[in-house]
Amino acid sequence: MTSPARYICLIGFMGSGKSAVASALAAHHAVTVLESDHAIESATQTPIPEIFARQGEPYFRELETNFLRSLPTPSKPAVLSTGGGMPITPENGPLLKAKSTIYFIDVPFDTIWTRISGSDRPKVAELDRDALETLYTNRLARYRALADHIVPAETMTPLEISEWIWKNYSNVSLDTPLPMTTSEPTSEPFSEPVVAAISDTASIRVPIHLNQSFDTSITIGANILKDVGPMIVNANVGRKCLIFSNPQVRSLYGDVVVNSCREAGLDADFIDVPQGEKFKSFEMAGRLLDYILSNRLERKDTIIALGGGVIGDLGGFVASIYLRGINFVQIPTSLLAQVDASVGGKTGVNHSKGKNLIGTFYQPIMTIIDTQTIRSLPQREIRCGLAEIVKYGVIQKPELFDYLEQNASLLKGERYTKDPATWIYLTTESVKCKAGIVEKDEREAGLREILNFGHTIGHGIEAAFEYQRYSHGEAVAFGMKAACLIAVKMNLLPEATSQRIITLMDNLGFFLQLSPIPVDRILKAMLTDKKIRNGALRFVLPTEIGSVVTTDAVPETLVKEVIQALME
Repeated sequence: MTSPARYICLIGFMGSGKSAVASALAAHHAVTVLESDHAIESATQTPIPEIFARQGEPYFRELETNFLRSLPTPSKPAVLSTGGGMPITPENGPLLKAKSTIYFIDVPFDTIWTRISGSDRPKVAELDRDALETLYTNRLARYRALADHIVPAETMTPLEISEWIWKNYSNVSLDTPLPMTTSEPTSEPFSEPVVAAISDTASIRVPIHLNQSFDTSITIGANILKDVGPMIVNANVGRKCLIFSNPQVRSLYGDVVVNSCREAGLDADFIDVPQGEKFKSFEMAGRLLDYILSNRLERKDTIIALGGGVIGDLGGFVASIYLRGINFVQIPTSLLAQVDASVGGKTGVNHSKGKNLIGTFYQPIMTIIDTQTIRSLPQREIRCGLAEIVKYGVIQKPELFDYLEQNASLLKGERYTKDPATWIYLTTESVKCKAGIVEKDEREAGLREILNFGHTIGHGIEAAFEYQRYSHGEAVAFGMKAACLIAVKMNLLPEATSQRIITLMDNLGFFLQLSPIPVDRILKAMLTDKKIRNGALRFVLPTEIGSVVTTDAVPETLVKEVIQALME
């Protein structure tokens, strides 16, 4: 087995059997086991109940976080068994994700209570059965959200659980390696954070398994544009490839991409698309098709989209209709395209009556995301991508939302391009969220609608201002604020949770006071949106962080009231 360079991380409530499963893995597969509670006791020379009694739970949680920060990447398979509360600390989620494949050992509370009642665990000594059950219920959502895999362990023995995990881990690890770290453990285990150094060759692969067409994948890493050629050749494509880009992106990244393609044996060339949303049009698609026809691309040849969302949508649309479909590769260079537009297979062009009204569902054979390309983006474009990342946190990933809250000042500040590990994490979690939804609903028949959180009113704002005043990400941020206000008015969302979402967007640098404009102009633009069903607008409304509902039952008077509130 090739080294996967990550831990088998076991999470779950106290008494779920993590230690027994870890022991079974060690006995049958000769893996090293590291238990966080034992490591902390060894480092501090103090039993955990005594740490709780003397210095309190916050101090212990800080020890857990420092333990994770200083945890080296294993050179061979190893098991990390966590304490029950470790995954609940917001900043621990990204640390666990960066180094582990996470398995939640799911055991009902009644079974757990039978195992732990009368023990000397700190929480058991402190709380009665009802309070412990409440704690269990409160933690359950976080365990499920953080886990890569949930193990229904109620009727399984520790050995059966360990064998299920080992089989799954072996397959996943070989398919989707995570970034390697080059750091060694610090001499004092829990002193300062150990920063993950992302190597030039490290990458994460996120597969997307589709029922209606074919499987595709997204590769995410830092400084991987130089590997584009070999990656495309390995997909068994034709000799010719045509790279769609705009002059600005081509000047930054064109040489490395075209040289990589040519060195891999591909006959690669460029065609430039002028920069701007107005060029995502039928007219431009026709000009591109004329060029392709004159160059006689064949069905196994490839169109590569190197750029932001406009290039990706336009390139995918042309690839889908030329010869009824030729190979298509996405290389998104803006954060917005990396976390949203390049994932899911939507292509299209705009029409005078609305945005993206004409298009196809057409999956690329691969998507290659080099997070270092965001180093060239102005801060406003970074914010555009952050709006979509906030969306994923609200609709399905509370731990991602927590991470954004914890790091908002860093993400909007001058250092936003300095840390590859941060952007690989944010991009990977966003891509995983969207990919998981697309797998279940490729053509937006149901579940995929939740990806429109913030987009119903957001698209109306974009169109009403004729795509001049606000960028897509800024319009979506307004739309998310509006959706929160609507949800509060409809008693779907607590006011405090709404304010938490709006405050995060404020802290990320969004200015959420809309320029004055007639409300009816926005409403009219919304009524041309492709999300209308049976003449009714569809709204995605949050009910808590990590959960949303879709409805067409929002009164028009309330929509107008909320849009007006955005201007005040």
